[in-house]
Amino acid sequence: MTAPNRRRTKQLLAALERLHAQRLIHRDIKPQNVFMTTQGTLKLGDFGLATSIAEGRARERVGTPSYIAPEVLEHAGYGPAVDVWGVGCLAMEMMTLAFLSERDDGMLAMQARPRPAPYRRPPRAPAPR
Repeated sequence: MTAPNRRRTKQLLAALERLHAQRLIHRDIKPQNVFMTTQGTLKLGDFGLATSIAEGRARERVGTPSYIAPEVLEHAGYGPAVDVWGVGCLAMEMMTLAFLSERDDGMLAMQARPRPAPYRRPPRAPAPR
């Protein structure tokens, strides 16, 4: 990882450390929610899906499909680690310049999509008399 990308990743992790110290999780870490000041400092934004974990673990399946941590998909309860997963996704994107949101074949993206209802055969019409 290049020095600038390492610095950016550390800035995001420091922001999460402050957020998690307040018993909050962001739940939607993705490039569109990270902003850069004119001085090059990263800021985390869009807290619309953020939630408190003061009462325990979160269970709702929310977030952007390409960046959702596996434990969110399992509906088993999750905590601050889901945000660290998101920063890991961003770090991977910075290193490879391949954006997860532009891929349609990722396992998590496929699992997070709504599944169509299974096909059910319509009932048979009564035989003519």
